[in-house]
Amino acid sequence: MTLKASDSFSGGTGEKPWGDGVTIAGFNADGSRANASFGRDGIAVKGGRSNNQIDYDARTGRSESLVVDFNGNVDRADIVLGRMEVSEWRGLQETGLWQAYSASGKLVDSGQLDPLSGQ
Repeated sequence: MTLKASDSFSGGTGEKPWGDGVTIAGFNADGSRANASFGRDGIAVKGGRSNNQIDYDARTGRSESLVVDFNGNVDRADIVLGRMEVSEWRGLQETGLWQAYSASGKLVDSGQLDPLSGQ
């Protein structure tokens, strides 16, 4: 199955259908539900400081997030990220964290997203 940001969704807060049984949900930096949105650069969280990215709140050290639920077993996921800047706020590079969970909610893998390494 191939899902593209252009296979987007619209509407209010909460999970959105995206492809064959896949849902996506956005969360604010405080963990509350947010709108997941589609923009020129892909999927983002709407409602923070910026509506076209996943934003980091330097005051709290927390970040907005997206949750993709594949509603079944997945043995591989390739994700292309846009706009991960090498030098963003105060010259710091943007980084990220991804986590994969089993159907029972157990963390099975995780990793860092780094624009300098291309991973």
